[in-house]
Amino acid sequence: AWCADQIRKTMALARSLFRLPQPAVQSALRLCVAGAPAPSASLAARTFATSSPCSASADYVTVTRPAGKIAVIEMGRKPVNSLNTQLLTELKEALVSVENDPAIEAAVLTSSCKGIFSAGLDLTEMYKPASEAHLVNFWTSLQDCWLQLYTTRLAVVAAINGHAPAGGCLLSVSSDHRIMVDGKFQIGLNEAQFGLVAPFWFAEALERVVGPRVQEQMLQLGTLVTTKRALQTGLVDELVANDEELRNRALEVAASYAAIPGPSRSASKLLCRAGVAQHLKTRRQEDTMRFCAFAMRPDVQKGLGAYLASLKQK
Repeated sequence: AWCADQIRKTMALARSLFRLPQPAVQSALRLCVAGAPAPSASLAARTFATSSPCSASADYVTVTRPAGKIAVIEMGRKPVNSLNTQLLTELKEALVSVENDPAIEAAVLTSSCKGIFSAGLDLTEMYKPASEAHLVNFWTSLQDCWLQLYTTRLAVVAAINGHAPAGGCLLSVSSDHRIMVDGKFQIGLNEAQFGLVAPFWFAEALERVVGPRVQEQMLQLGTLVTTKRALQTGLVDELVANDEELRNRALEVAASYAAIPGPSRSASKLLCRAGVAQHLKTRRQEDTMRFCAFAMRPDVQKGLGAYLASLKQK
């Protein structure tokens, strides 16, 4: 009786935070209490299904729905998926759209840009902004997107097809499982290299994945690590040989998550992540104002300008 009561409380928490329908909660409760077997995780390797935009105005994000309980969310802002306000907004909307589909339990997050998962935040959004309101809008869109990704009821598998510095690394560590193509690719929070400081919620999300010592070293040095080192530190969970293996393996892993009763799985996820998410929610305004003040400092603007100029020479 005590166990059933605790499960009911957990399911109620999941329902309130993940907006789960009551029938789904009751179904999961029956499975947990009765000990009924979970659905099979088998899924034949598939290529991605016919695509459809996540909204009528979506230019950079495409959602596909292979058979089963899995969706694929693909970023496509060429050449490198720089995270500007529009891409961040579209990514959040795609996550909301998929999450609102009761048939979907897991999502694969990936990129259509060859050799690039995401190059991180679009620094042109921060360099010589037209107004402080522009910076506020940009940073708020980043916060909104991250909170949606980090706390979604969906199990998210990051299929990392190439480089993932800075914000690209943030998307990765905010997912539930990370698979990366092996090769001459790098991943990490390298903000320190171009004069920025990773926000506290970037740092906390990273620490949960790699631990405090590796986190501290990576943040201070702005380290970008190789695929092999990423696997050693736990920054990624698996390496695969090529893009085809990446797609197939990501779908397989997503299917294994989708086979677990959704309410119990997502409630378990929340137990691990609620503290980090709540930390940002209670300090959003402070975080935004701090970012704006920091970004507008003359030395930071000078550093951004120099870094952007160096990119043009490559």
